[in-house]
Amino acid sequence: MRYYLVTGSSRGLGEGIVRALLGQDATVFTLARTNNSEMEKIADKSGGRLAPFNFDLAETTAIDGLLDEIFSEIDFEEASGLYLINNAGVLPPMGPVETNDATQTEYHIRVNLLAPMRLTSGFIARSSGCFCRKVVANVSSGAARHPYFGWSSYCAGKAGLNMFTQVVGVEQRELENPVIIFSIDPGIVDTDMQAEIRAVEDSRFRDKSTFIRYREMGYLADPLETGRKIAAALDDPTIATGDTVSVKKG
Repeated sequence: MRYYLVTGSSRGLGEGIVRALLGQDATVFTLARTNNSEMEKIADKSGGRLAPFNFDLAETTAIDGLLDEIFSEIDFEEASGLYLINNAGVLPPMGPVETNDATQTEYHIRVNLLAPMRLTSGFIARSSGCFCRKVVANVSSGAARHPYFGWSSYCAGKAGLNMFTQVVGVEQRELENPVIIFSIDPGIVDTDMQAEIRAVEDSRFRDKSTFIRYREMGYLADPLETGRKIAAALDDPTIATGDTVSVKKG
């Protein structure tokens, strides 16, 4: 039995990842603020087990208790793999940094950076006694490497997540029973976040017209197909701990 924990799982790319994983002999723990009833139907048809948890990742002090609850449902003796996919993310605030709301900025960093850090830390600690395949995949972005006007929080959060991944990779690399941790760049995926980008005021995001053209020219990847690529990457033996890999369209 494989056990997967997927954040931001109710729609978009997260939904695509979960749909792909449910086709396996697996238990998929989903973390999202809302449930997706369609995925429960898919789980029933596929034979996979879906275990949804309604949770706001900004509540970072509650993450340890959440992980205790999830890991209490894992049978380590029968586990052939344990996987954490840190996919959840938010985009706001957008705009020059001096115009950004402090509360919104703090919420952003809690969800996009602090939550995956705490989830990864807790996952590694709780899985240390399991001699099976153990993987943490952190969903990254081109924004981790490219500075965009108006995206100070998003670029900083994704860059921080990439460096966190590399550091944990260094820590795990020489262990006898390591966790394979890597960043994965999904490319530009046709999600609600892309619609949010196209709707923002030009003055708050100067590259808006570029992202509108991406959609018009068919550059946006399908979230279900990208989800399948990410699911396949989880067991790719060529990916080393600390790596950054891409599943971009084209």
